[in-house]
Amino acid sequence: MIDNEDDYFLHGAVGTESHDKIYQIYNAVMKKIPERDRFDLQKKHVVVVLADKTNSFCVPAWFILQQSEEICTSISIHLIVLSPGIVERPRRSAVYTIAHELAHAYLGHSYFVNSDEEAKENEIKADQQVIKWGFKKELMSDPDNYIYGNGIKNVFEP
Repeated sequence: MIDNEDDYFLHGAVGTESHDKIYQIYNAVMKKIPERDRFDLQKKHVVVVLADKTNSFCVPAWFILQQSEEICTSISIHLIVLSPGIVERPRRSAVYTIAHELAHAYLGHSYFVNSDEEAKENEIKADQQVIKWGFKKELMSDPDNYIYGNGIKNVFEP
């Protein structure tokens, strides 16, 4: 199902030490995700970028219009932007963050939600998916995870 199982694309900061480190971690995460789920992620047009200066996040469901004389269609793209600081974190924490952001795309979470409660539910559901994919040790190693850690408190409470 996967065209090239040994190589998953990571855009941005190509040729830098940060890119090389995250590329290895990102590929390890993708290989651990079950094949059917990796295939579903590909169908969702997930683009992962290592940015110069930002926090890690996922912006799902951008719509791009494709036009030609005969056809007009749109596709959605889930953009996952990884912080360059992710390479400074312990490997398990970086693995968790990448898996968590991929889970948002896999689950089709929208960036725009109706309430903080819905946003909290999405964070918990993403962590539940991370566990289903076999990353529980990595999740547990990150104190800011949303199920067992401080993620909800840090993000949603003043």
